[in-house]
Amino acid sequence: ALKIKKSIQIKRLYILGKKHFRYPFFMTPYNLIGTLRERLIYFFIGGQNAGIGSLYSLSYRLLNIPNTVVAASIRPLVFQQFQKYGVSKFEKIVVSLNSIKVNLISPIWAWLLFNSEQLCVNFLGDKWKGAGEIFIYVSIATFPHMFSNYLDRVFDVKGKQKIAFFMELATFILVSAGLAINWMYKSSGIYIVFTQMIIMGLIYIFYHILIYKIANFDLKKLIKLYLKLFVKIILFTLLWSLFSSFNLSFIFSLFALILVLIISIILHSNQLKAFYCDLNS
Repeated sequence: ALKIKKSIQIKRLYILGKKHFRYPFFMTPYNLIGTLRERLIYFFIGGQNAGIGSLYSLSYRLLNIPNTVVAASIRPLVFQQFQKYGVSKFEKIVVSLNSIKVNLISPIWAWLLFNSEQLCVNFLGDKWKGAGEIFIYVSIATFPHMFSNYLDRVFDVKGKQKIAFFMELATFILVSAGLAINWMYKSSGIYIVFTQMIIMGLIYIFYHILIYKIANFDLKKLIKLYLKLFVKIILFTLLWSLFSSFNLSFIFSLFALILVLIISIILHSNQLKAFYCDLNS
């Protein structure tokens, strides 16, 4: 017991506690508010249509897999590398990764606009009929989030947990206000989902800008990224619109998407090689 007492340095504990107090002080309520914000929509949808609430829940879980499973698995590594080498060292890697995501996400996002209903029915069963529209609305929030889902560690590395907390609090207030207004006007469950996703999509874009600002990354590159995403979505929307005018089968449309993704990977193979080299360096 005496050895343990000697090994504990009260002064050192005080210094460390003072240095790192922001994380438990701000991030605990940050996580609680975030969880409450995600669950709040079920209260409003449940009062309108419990079926839509179920379809929304499953759609959100499926489309949000890259933002939960994948992002959660690499966050500890991202934090470790940011802490070790500094955030600024990874700007080129982050920009390259997001550019690769644009090339993959844009054709999928545009494809969903025309095939989400058939996707749900063919892969998930007839009970999912009517979920296609919800799939599209949910993607408005989940897809933009894919560009910044792992970068929230920047707040921890830079000691900006206070900003993260107030950002989450502002998001909760905006979402609550949007849901409350829909409830007052007795909007349908579908429209409630649409409102929530529009708000969250815009929030995630602003969140991305804020992270770039804190990390001292070049904001011009981020603007170019979203312009590139917008242009590619428009082009692929026109492409899938042309395909849909021929009334082709769902299987053919799915193979067309796979073919487009393969071609995109081949065309951007140099970019993928450069990204791999940057990671190894």
